Amino acid sequence: MLDKKMRWITVCFLTLLFACSNKTNYLEGTNFKFVQQKATVVYVEDGNSLFLRFNDGIEYKTNLVGVDAPFQEGVIDKCFFQESKDYFRSLVLHKEVTVEWDSGDKISGGMKKLLVYISLDNQDINSKIITGGYGWVPGKFPADRKKKYLKLQEEAKKNKRGLWGACEELPE
Repeated sequence: MLDKKMRWITVCFLTLLFACSNKTNYLEGTNFKFVQQKATVVYVEDGNSLFLRFNDGIEYKTNLVGVDAPFQEGVIDKCFFQESKDYFRSLVLHKEVTVEWDSGDKISGGMKKLLVYISLDNQDINSKIITGGYGWVPGKFPADRKKKYLKLQEEAKKNKRGLWGACEELPE
């Protein structure tokens, strides 16, 4: 329980640190490049949010492109939140992943998160989350792989995988 509280405090602190930054682009002043590269997953926040440590040694808060997942709202977990987070964590935590970028946005608007595709052992992790029903494709955001992900989501829905078979309130 104490470990969970410390992680929560760390996430809150890092979020506050980013929010209080005077920079409009938090990558300003770094040598960060949006090229395919390796990074280590240091923390999984939920089913599509994580912290990656790149070669510059800095940890960046990131979101998976083309994937949304159940989240925690205050102290209330949305349906399938813990299962989604645990699955994502089991796939990538403390592992070196390959990071790729969408042709569109690289940083989310107000949340100051990098938007990434990640793969491990040549497997697209974003698609694994969709295929298993641990997340869904957000309708309002563009993504290069959206068409592929929507096909995977339809299959997960049809077979009632993950949240599609477990939750009463489902994303549209």
